[in-house]
Amino acid sequence: MSTRRWTAADFRLTEEDRGLVRVWSWTRQSRRNAFHLAAWELLGQRVADLARETASPEAGPRCLVLHGEGGVFAAGADLTEMTSYDEHRANLFLDVVEGLLGGLEALPIPTVAAMDGAALGGGLELALACDLRLASGKAVCGVPAVRLGAALTPGLVARVTRAVGPSRGRDLLLTGRTAEAQEALALGLVHRLAPEGQVLDEALAWAEGLAANAPLAMRSVKAALAAVDDNGAKAFVAACLSEDFREGAGAFLERRKPRFRGR
Repeated sequence: MSTRRWTAADFRLTEEDRGLVRVWSWTRQSRRNAFHLAAWELLGQRVADLARETASPEAGPRCLVLHGEGGVFAAGADLTEMTSYDEHRANLFLDVVEGLLGGLEALPIPTVAAMDGAALGGGLELALACDLRLASGKAVCGVPAVRLGAALTPGLVARVTRAVGPSRGRDLLLTGRTAEAQEALALGLVHRLAPEGQVLDEALAWAEGLAANAPLAMRSVKAALAAVDDNGAKAFVAACLSEDFREGAGAFLERRKPRFRGR
């Protein structure tokens, strides 16, 4: 088993090859694995590198597993950083995140999200960009953006509604509520549940089964499934620059009730 590591500020990504399965595990303990822009960029670069590595069916790993360490998959984007964004930075964030997620969806190999604990906002979107999702009984999924005055990327809206359908997607996105493991399974946010403490092991076993399938056949399925929706970019940037987003994010970080003003 070979291991490689990369860092972006206080974000650490570990990559392991376990036979035909590659595992990405990340940690940012100070922020419950929330991703700052440098973390999104690092993951995006690794996806681009993996796409080149797997361009031939005869090369590279046959399956990718994504996993957050410390009992949290990912708490989404870093709100503290995002409150400082200007228009250029907001557009850059949108381009980097969508490049990463679109690239992940377009990989020719299957991908599995091993979701232990919370997968919120952009963290849930990262999981939804994977082909298959396995969660522990303590998993919590949701998009609390409306409760924070935060923006929804167009890709996030598309991926949630693709996973659960338009009606249930409206419920999740307009209320900002979270779904615990059993409901997440029923909704289609996750495909399987794993026993406590066995999420990564179960995900690896699943991935090994996928990696044993015929590479060309798997690639034909992936090619048919890959899709990215780029509508709504202007609305995201406008919301990202709003006073309400800064108020909502500030209230969340200060643990107080937000005072939204619609501007």
